Amino acid sequence: MWGKLLRLSIGTLAGCVVAAIAVNALLYLPNWLVDLSAVGPTTAYERLQAISAQRQIVLWIFGGIIAIITLSYTHIRHSLDRDSNRTDRYSSAIDQLGSEKLMVRIGGIFALERIAIDSARERGPVMNVLSAFVTNDRPRIFDTGTPPAYPIPLDVVAALQVIGRLPRSKPDVPPNLNSADLSGADLHGANLRNAVLSSADMMSANLTGANLRDADLGPADSRLVGASLYGATLDRADLSKANLTDAEFTDASVRKTRFHQATLTRTRLDNIRPEQGTQEGPIGLEN
Repeated sequence: MWGKLLRLSIGTLAGCVVAAIAVNALLYLPNWLVDLSAVGPTTAYERLQAISAQRQIVLWIFGGIIAIITLSYTHIRHSLDRDSNRTDRYSSAIDQLGSEKLMVRIGGIFALERIAIDSARERGPVMNVLSAFVTNDRPRIFDTGTPPAYPIPLDVVAALQVIGRLPRSKPDVPPNLNSADLSGADLHGANLRNAVLSSADMMSANLTGANLRDADLGPADSRLVGASLYGATLDRADLSKANLTDAEFTDASVRKTRFHQATLTRTRLDNIRPEQGTQEGPIGLEN
């Protein structure tokens, strides 16, 4: 933002300089051009006509230069106004997340989603804020074999939905849901590529069709007991030491997925792609 302010100041100063040059050029440059002409005017009238023609040309040239400067100035001002507006929206959304009213918090979550959609530059900060919101609200309680008695709050559900559908490109910040309690969460079709899910509890979570490519669910005690990963994409994901008891992986893509020391009691692995034992197949299932 400061860089743009500096460019705006320089642009304003440059505009003033150009205006001063233009005035002097209109007064003196036509006379000079006429004097340089190989075939100069022979009478005072002809000289006046020649100067007038040269002045018209100079006027057109400087008119074009001024138009370009004006357009550049307008673009920079518009960019500054847009950045300022986005900053205000971001601050307002963060304030909403701290509200005691549920609907206000949900409104803040969807406001952050709109900001991330409008600006690729803001997607990383928005992803970090929403990930922290989820993990702070739902920290995992270890050493328990059953999901918590209370359901996932609606604002956390909204945050998970936004995390799962935000547009992302390769350099973007992945969701960090380390040690979050996502038991029973509906994450079907969610984009959790590269997500940090180590030590997360996803007991009975619905991850049908989710994108977990390159996700990190190990080597800590991640739990997907009874989770549905039907048709999910887990290519190169790390499920080492994860508890996959009663999990459903039917029709899942597990290209080079790591299953080292994972608990596979009653885990359903029907029609996984590629098959175990192939060059591109899952790693560690034979153990």
